[in-house]
Amino acid sequence: RFLYVTPFTPSGKARGDLCNQYKRKTILTVANSFPYLKTRVSVMHREQVKRPFRQTCPIEVAIEDMQNRTHELYNAIYSHSPDAKMLQMVLQGSIGTTVNQVHSLYL
Repeated sequence: RFLYVTPFTPSGKARGDLCNQYKRKTILTVANSFPYLKTRVSVMHREQVKRPFRQTCPIEVAIEDMQNRTHELYNAIYSHSPDAKMLQMVLQGSIGTTVNQVHSLYL
């Protein structure tokens, strides 16, 4: 089984403002397990994640993103062999990409 997430907006664009950003989660069941010798495997079954909502609403998208980023920061700090470059990359990715969007959202 393989899970992937597709971002979308109600207007049809793949990306948009944070208040209009949704996610659709899809599970694929494939013929062979990963990793496999070939670069492509046959999809046997495809389904969307069954939850109260078929798509994740914007606030859930933001919460999931924050949880994922927190997990990445935790792993970078408390790993068996901490790496300053990895921590720097995670911190830059945490701050740089969303600050401008969040700032403009509340102005």
